Amino acid sequence: MKGKILGFDAENFKGVILGNDEKRYNFIQSEWENDKTPFVNQTVDFVAEGNDAKAIYSDIGTQTYEKSKIVAIVLAFFTGGIGGHKFYLGCINEGIIMAAISLGGLVIFPPLWLAVGGVALVEMIIYIFTPKDKFEEIYIKNKKCWF
Repeated sequence: MKGKILGFDAENFKGVILGNDEKRYNFIQSEWENDKTPFVNQTVDFVAEGNDAKAIYSDIGTQTYEKSKIVAIVLAFFTGGIGGHKFYLGCINEGIIMAAISLGGLVIFPPLWLAVGGVALVEMIIYIFTPKDKFEEIYIKNKKCWF
């Protein structure tokens, strides 16, 4: 059966897969048949046994990363104050938080707007100095949304 990883706890190597049948299946390290760490939204092929996923393989044919580190950096620079880079990287809630604080700051308390711009600047610098493969792993595959 095909499915997507909904969540993954790298510390305990446990996760949950949403199968194409719309059911959730739990998995553990011993069932993962790949040398790379699984990540959220990764497409997988597995055998369903009750509520558990067994013999899990990454569906390599569908693993493409369409997000660009350069685009994230440019967005953080030009639209970071309203969370543009967060929306681009799939961190919708975090983008909404940044946009709300920025817009509220412009109207109510301008230093809030500057603080959010500072956060975007720090994140842009982190993106610049993070190697491309680490950037993909941290911010695209594992969806780390803050620093």
